[in-house]
Amino acid sequence: MKRSPHLATTGAIYVYFAVYGSAVIAISQSSAHLQQQWGATEGQVLQAVAGVGVGKVVGPLFAGFLSDRFGRRPSVVTGLVLVGAFLGALLVSPTWQAGFALAVLFGLANAVGDTGSYPTLMEAFPARAGTANVLAKAAIAVGQLVLPLAVTATAAAGLAWGTPFAVLLAVVAVLVAVQLRARFPDRPVPDRDGPPRASAAVPSADGPDLFVSDVVYSPARTAFLEQAEAAGCRTMNGLGMMLHQGAAAFELWTGQPMPVDHVRAELFG
Repeated sequence: MKRSPHLATTGAIYVYFAVYGSAVIAISQSSAHLQQQWGATEGQVLQAVAGVGVGKVVGPLFAGFLSDRFGRRPSVVTGLVLVGAFLGALLVSPTWQAGFALAVLFGLANAVGDTGSYPTLMEAFPARAGTANVLAKAAIAVGQLVLPLAVTATAAAGLAWGTPFAVLLAVVAVLVAVQLRARFPDRPVPDRDGPPRASAAVPSADGPDLFVSDVVYSPARTAFLEQAEAAGCRTMNGLGMMLHQGAAAFELWTGQPMPVDHVRAELFG
């Protein structure tokens, strides 16, 4: 079996997703410490957490376009840098309002990182794109499992509460160094005065037997999907994924099922 030339790139992406899984629950896991640090109530800490959602809503409005225009590496590295900024600044943030701003930054980091990371996985493993993206979800779950254990172990050892976040920050720094040098898959780079150039990352196909998915949801039709459609493939963007992720988050936070049909009608018009 031929070894993929993108193992360093994709391996670092999976580690990033694990870090993201830990970072996304960082504020809620450290609520008691942050209440002391910020002089805030538990409710204000929860308001700070809500900033993540704001960033995730705003980020896709531009992140997908930038990923397609300038390439996957800048999006992946920028996402990592923003996650690192969130982790480092959280430890010294003075107020819950600052925590809210950092949470918005983290939501933006997620949007920017996703629009580089998911397409990279699909372009690196075009024959196993679905498996590659499912493994990303598994990596996030691992991160969400590890952080509570790390927080508990830190408290038991009498270490500073921010120790797990400092470790995550160090991991992010290593990932940035790796992704600045790692090889990314070839992809279509749009000409400023013309349509995207052809790329070997998009498989050629005659007829509708090949199904191509790009989980980016803004723009709804990426250059990758446009090339797949031109090759005769059936395509799917990331709006369905966003819809059902939103439904799960809505029920988690409110305890009530989201009106999926109504939201679907708004999304797909």
